[in-house]
Amino acid sequence: MFDPVTLALALAGSIIVVGFLGNYFFERTGFPDMIFLIVLGMLVGPIAKLVDTGFIMPLAPYFAALALVFILFDGGMAMNIYRVFTESPRATILAVIGFGLSVAATTLFSAFLLMPDKPITYSMLLGTILGGSSSIIVISLASKIGVSEKCSTILSLESALTDILCIVFTLTIIEITIGGAVEPLAIGQAIASKFAIGIVLGAIFGLLWLSALKRIARAPYAYILTLAVVLLAYAVSETLGGSG
Repeated sequence: MFDPVTLALALAGSIIVVGFLGNYFFERTGFPDMIFLIVLGMLVGPIAKLVDTGFIMPLAPYFAALALVFILFDGGMAMNIYRVFTESPRATILAVIGFGLSVAATTLFSAFLLMPDKPITYSMLLGTILGGSSSIIVISLASKIGVSEKCSTILSLESALTDILCIVFTLTIIEITIGGAVEPLAIGQAIASKFAIGIVLGAIFGLLWLSALKRIARAPYAYILTLAVVLLAYAVSETLGGSG
């Protein structure tokens, strides 16, 4: 019988190996590795019960947060900063329109077919939860599917923007559902706050680390320190209410 530490290490190693194999499978066949990983997870978990989901579920938020940080960091490193600024207006329009249409379609589908006997706010809540395109998937795929740099940048920015819209509007619907009144101004302030805090902290951490990296670039394990700064930036931003 393995102890929890051994199981955690084995799980971490297995995830890395499976992730590498999934990426290799995608490059060879063009079949999205995300679908491969989801199906594999279902097979070894709920279906075959090779892995105790009761042990994994408490660890899931930690693995998810680490995966999100590293995927966003890797995707950001591949972007051209000048193209990010020039394509931001298009990405914003795409994010708002796409999020709005997705929420509306999901809300109507849920209200008429899934939860016809429940208040409409329940369907709206489902719509806001599912309304985003998920940056963790889009950013990891955008650089692999052979689209232009312009298209990849727009898709990556759009997915990051819809993540914020999902969080803000989901919390808003929850507050409305439990009986609170929410003013439109408060929604706008919440969205602006998440953007502002994330952008300001990202710029501060980025500029400070670029300055420091010039002095320690040749030091052993400097790349590990870069990952540490990325994790700290994400943690500080989330703690202060911004978007990591």
